[in-house]
Order: sequence, then C-alpha cells, then structure tokens
Amino acid sequence: MEEITFGKIEDEEDFCDIGAVILEIFPEALLEFDENNSYFFAKKGKQIIGFAHAMRAKKGEYILQGLGVLPEFRGKGIGNKLADLAIEFCEGMGAGQIVLKVKMTNPAILLYLKKGFFLKKVLDVFVLERRRNS
Repeated sequence: MEEITFGKIEDEEDFCDIGAVILEIFPEALLEFDENNSYFFAKKGKQIIGFAHAMRAKKGEYILQGLGVLPEFRGKGIGNKLADLAIEFCEGMGAGQIVLKVKMTNPAILLYLKKGFFLKKVLDVFVLERRRNS
C-alpha cells in the first residue's frame, strides 16, 4: 500500500499538477502561482489527492483560500493534515490572523472549528420563508 506524503509546492511545474486537482474539486477556482499564494499537497504515490491554499492578504493576515481532498480519499485525516500544514505555514510567516470563508453546508466547517477557527460573521445569507395560502 502506497504511503500518503505531504509537502509544499515549490515550482510552477508542480503547480500545474496541483492545479488540475483544485479545478476538479472547485471548478470555478482562480489559480495563481506567485509570492502571495502558497499551496500544499497530499500525494499517494505520484497522484495528488488533496491540497490546501494559503494566500497572504496583507501584513499579518492570511486567507485559507481553499482546502480539498478527492472524494475517494475523504474521511482518512488528509484534510486535517493539510489544514495543519497551511496553518503552521501561515503562523510561521507571522500571521496574527488567518481567515477563511466556508459555506454553512460544508462538512469541513467542523474541521475548521476543531482547528481553532470561530464564526466571525455570516455573509451572503438569504432567509427564505414560505407561507401557506389561506
């Protein structure tokens, strides 16, 4: 059985490999490889099976822009390890604040809460009401 390895993308060639996985999980993602964007990977053999994306927003603030694991590898602690890598990187770069946006229906919200994130505010939420016709 192949071991799962984790690391940080260091060059554009590896970025192309992770980009395909990011777009598979989040088809509308905008991909950038520059000094403000850092990507972390999980690999099984040569196959990238998960990623985390941290973006420097401003001095002392990072955004956890994305975290995803291919469906067949979910529930095995891979997202947990990727979150740890991204958080450790951000803190090592001097981040006093790490923020992220997540849909309320995303089951990963429980992972983020366990990692010390807390609900700051809710954006773009619609309250729907249905009234019965009299």
